[in-house]
Amino acid sequence: MKTITAVPRALQPWRAWLEWFRAPSAKAVGALANGLLPLMTPMRGAFQSGQAEPDGFDDLRRRGTYERLLTSEWLLAGELPDEFLRRAVSAEHLFLNTRPRAQRLRRRLLVLFDAGPWQLGAPRLVHLALWILLARRAEMAGVELCWGLLQVPGVLHPALTAADLKMLLEKRSWVCVDSEHETGWAQWIDENKASLAECWHVGSAASAAAMSAVHFSHSIRIARSVDESALDVALDSRVSQRSVRLELPPSAVAKTLLGGHFEGDTQPSVVAKSTADLNDRFAPVFSRNGRMVAVAARALNGISAFQVPRRQESIKPVQYQWSRTAEAIGIVFTHKSVI
Repeated sequence: MKTITAVPRALQPWRAWLEWFRAPSAKAVGALANGLLPLMTPMRGAFQSGQAEPDGFDDLRRRGTYERLLTSEWLLAGELPDEFLRRAVSAEHLFLNTRPRAQRLRRRLLVLFDAGPWQLGAPRLVHLALWILLARRAEMAGVELCWGLLQVPGVLHPALTAADLKMLLEKRSWVCVDSEHETGWAQWIDENKASLAECWHVGSAASAAAMSAVHFSHSIRIARSVDESALDVALDSRVSQRSVRLELPPSAVAKTLLGGHFEGDTQPSVVAKSTADLNDRFAPVFSRNGRMVAVAARALNGISAFQVPRRQESIKPVQYQWSRTAEAIGIVFTHKSVI
């Protein structure tokens, strides 16, 4: 694996994450992160909360509770009680003064990604770059970055390793954000708001509207440009509104990134070959969940269907064949078969 060895000065803040990628991919991710940087507003708010608690002693005072009276003063009470009372009346006793310290809670920066159909493809590249930017943001603020999916309320994932980033890229859904997801996250965030330093939404304008009842500190909206050559990314926060346009990386690099093929991974092998010629009368047909594809085969006078591979593996297609005198007029997926 050829990983990135010399990180340009502009990309140094994200070196620890860019080293997960091969050189071409690292350059593309760095360019995306640089393009998104104008959206990063300073982190606001106190990072410490809770009741003050003592943290040792730092001084002597003339006033205080007798629980903190110096031991030498108590010895005087036993030997010279009249002198002890005189000092008490004259406010001459010495007390230990406690040093207060704010109780520090375990704080988290939460980012919720839309894994639905409106964010498949190029918008996922913005998810990837934002994941790295927010990991750096959390590190600098001394808080923990956690992420989740809008479609799965209450389930959080860590953001520590390349495997965690790959998990984000693998999480795809054909389900759009709805009121059930909104209610689930609104309840969870309300119960855990004391531990959240920031809460980010990353997705489409449609998912932002669907999650209107959730109080996000930041909302990122991603959409393709009119000519589909770039991505328009807008930020809505409590203090500002900003937007940037990102140029898309080369298609080969983008395909590698979206497939999660970095840190020494190899591209999946081609699906098991078939000697049957494809019938160009029908275009390939995908199942509703996108996991199966069927193509018409001329030599077999039938159909070959196979599962789309997720890793490097060889998958044997399932073949459906009919009489030589029969002729197909279309391909349709049912629940578990092809007709």
